This record gives sequence, structure tokens and C-alpha cells, in this order.
Amino acid sequence: MWEIKNAKWQDAWLGKFKDDMSSSKVSVGVIVVQDLPERFGEIYCASERIFAIKPRTVKLLARLLRDKIIEIYEMGRSQKFSNEKIEAFYNYLTSGEFKDRLLYIMETYKTLRDLHEKDKNTTIKRWGKYDKQLEKMMINATSFIGELQGLSDGEIGDIPLLGENEDEDSELKL
Repeated sequence: MWEIKNAKWQDAWLGKFKDDMSSSKVSVGVIVVQDLPERFGEIYCASERIFAIKPRTVKLLARLLRDKIIEIYEMGRSQKFSNEKIEAFYNYLTSGEFKDRLLYIMETYKTLRDLHEKDKNTTIKRWGKYDKQLEKMMINATSFIGELQGLSDGEIGDIPLLGENEDEDSELKL
């Protein structure tokens, strides 16, 4: 069962959510919370059967749960496994080990996201420096061309700047 909350986290939600899960005969529930407290991190295991997550982790958790549900279904369908095996998988899904694996995946995701963001910011900063240098170069080139035209009383003619009607084969000629 999935429930989406666009509000600040409230512990009171858990009781009602457990009741809803019970009446719907659902074994695992996920509450997606926009404002999940930082103390919980990206994912909060509220009980053995209830997870609270931030919206950006929905796809990841949905994929993990889906894969496990399909695996359990296939085992039951193929009848290769006994009810004990299916129960063992269910117990695994609701165990601390599953939670730990999920938390490890989320921590790795967060680390990669943070590295990506840091790299993106570094690249944007570097591009900003390049832009500033290109702007300085263009200002100096424009001023220089103006000085040359002034000294030659305009006899030099128009000198196109780099980037203005630029052909790849053209050269700056004086």
C-alpha cells in the first residue's frame, strides 16, 4: 500500500496507516512524505512493515519491492518452493536485513547524487570563469580594433570579431 502526504511528518499517521493496511490485507506499506524529517534520512523504517520515504526515492523503493513481489509470485506459481520458502521470503522483506540493504542502497544513492551535484557545480563555476575571460577578451579586442581604425583614419576598414559571421575557414586579416 502506498500513501502520499504533502505535509510535515506526523507520527499519528502510522496508527491509521496500519489500520488501513490491515483492513486492505496488505503486508507492506510505504508513506511518501514531502517533508520527511532529516533525522530519518532518505528512508525511515517506521515498523517491520512500514517505510516512510522522500519522493525522490519512490522509483528506487518501488523497483525493489516490485522485484521481490514478482520473485515471490513466481516461486508460488512454479510450485518449486514450499510455503515455508515463500514465508521465508516474506520474513526477509519485513526483516532488518532487508531494511539494512535498502538503507545501504539509499546511502549509496545519496552519495552519488551529492557527488553529481558537486561535480555539476564545479563545472558551472569553471564555465563561469571561461565566460568571464571570453567577455574580457572580446572587450579588449573590440577596443583594440577601434584604436587601429582610429589610428589609420578608418583605412583599415571593418574587422569582424571572432564569432561574428564566422566561417570555420575564415581568418582575421588586417
